Amino acid sequence: MGEWLTKISNFFKNLAIDFLQGLVDLFRDIALWIFDGVLSAISSLLTLIPAPDFDDSTLQSLINGFPPFASYVMGRLDISGAFAIISAGVVFFLLRKIFTLGQW
Repeated sequence: MGEWLTKISNFFKNLAIDFLQGLVDLFRDIALWIFDGVLSAISSLLTLIPAPDFDDSTLQSLINGFPPFASYVMGRLDISGAFAIISAGVVFFLLRKIFTLGQW
């Protein structure tokens, strides 16, 4: 005789648990929606900043003005390889700071 009462009470207990889980999911979705709105607003503000107008000179045009001996020395010392290694180190350092939130 008490079996049907147990089934009904379990049904309402599961119903209450599912309802509360739905509320938790709803509030989590609302928080994500607000966070997405804030990030979208920041992104749209950053797109309003105009890009600076740099000089049209490139590194190659600056290096072309060097005397021949300086160009020869730079070629023998592999300056481009050195710049690549230094750039890779700086990128690794910045990515490490970003991914660890500045802790490491």
